[in-house]
Amino acid sequence: MAGSISAIICVDREIGFLAQALESIGKQSRPVDEVIMIISDATPKSLSSVIGGIGPQIIERQSEPGLAAARNQGVALSSGEVITFLDADDVWTARKTEIQAECLNRQIQIVVGQLRRFRDPAFAGGDFPAGFFSRNTRR
Repeated sequence: MAGSISAIICVDREIGFLAQALESIGKQSRPVDEVIMIISDATPKSLSSVIGGIGPQIIERQSEPGLAAARNQGVALSSGEVITFLDADDVWTARKTEIQAECLNRQIQIVVGQLRRFRDPAFAGGDFPAGFFSRNTRR
């Protein structure tokens, strides 16, 4: 049974979509139990005006550089049985946590979502084509 859910947001410099990201967490049909935000030193000081009343329960300054370190720090601070990540410029669909929790309840051990670009004219708001990442990340 999928238990408590922790949402971890890592913020580095860009906060233009942060309010929408936090709002999308707050609008989940299966609410998250905890929101943790890890902030890099490069994040603008105006962050508090963006967070407002929809902010996370835990806000920490990043102790080590890099996204992986920030996510690890968020996991270390979390108390949830299920960990989910959201970048500061991403938005979740309203049923994301509900659907993923249902999958976990069926004994599936890892659940991933689909990425949809909404600001890149190259994809005109559509989904990435199947195999996009496997073709474009090989070196």
